[in-house]
Amino acid sequence: MASARPAFSPAPRRVLRHDVLDSLHARILNGQLPPGTRLLEVGLSQRLGVSRGPVREAIRQLEQQGLVEFFPHRGAIVVGVADDEVGPIYDVRAVLEARAFARAARSVTPADIAELNALIDAMVRALDRRDYGSIVDLDLAFHGRVVALSGFRLLRQVWASIDSLVRGQTRLDLDSSTTPDERDARFRKPALSHRELVDGLSSGRPSLAANAARRHIQDASGRLRRAGRQAPQRSDRSRVSR
Repeated sequence: MASARPAFSPAPRRVLRHDVLDSLHARILNGQLPPGTRLLEVGLSQRLGVSRGPVREAIRQLEQQGLVEFFPHRGAIVVGVADDEVGPIYDVRAVLEARAFARAARSVTPADIAELNALIDAMVRALDRRDYGSIVDLDLAFHGRVVALSGFRLLRQVWASIDSLVRGQTRLDLDSSTTPDERDARFRKPALSHRELVDGLSSGRPSLAANAARRHIQDASGRLRRAGRQAPQRSDRSRVSR
């Protein structure tokens, strides 16, 4: 059974599918809609103050992102990521980002570098106040910006499709750290390692930038494995909320 039913604020009447999608997406990633939660169109449309159409479309999009799965006689269910899928997800991300960093290194401007450094500075400030949720958001904003700078249109779409899974995994990794000192130890080095990524981009050498990106993602994957965190299983139907 899922935990207490999350509160929803009525959405503006102008809301379309993307607004509903953003609302549900955020609640899944922050744990308000945990694995096993049933997404019922009628209930969601009432709580969000919209018609069932945008809710139905948003749920289908969440299915495409891998955050929701449809089960016979149960409907749409929020799912987690199986342990044996975590490694491949990060492997794919490493390949995508290596290509993106390599291409971005050929055309990155001083203004782009300044923007990326500003994101890292924001991570450092978040570290100092132990705001690890902000670090997760800033980390993915950094990587998303480099993917955008690469100019790969289709690659960017593929990267965005796994971004939700990566973000969810990182937040669960955060939750698995039980004390502030453990969280700080787990997030400080990865946050500061973004400086190496900027150095790779600034070098103007695609191979150097690609190698830095590949190492960065592989290190993230290794940290998850070492943490030994057990992800919720996609096939676990016993957690469906009634």
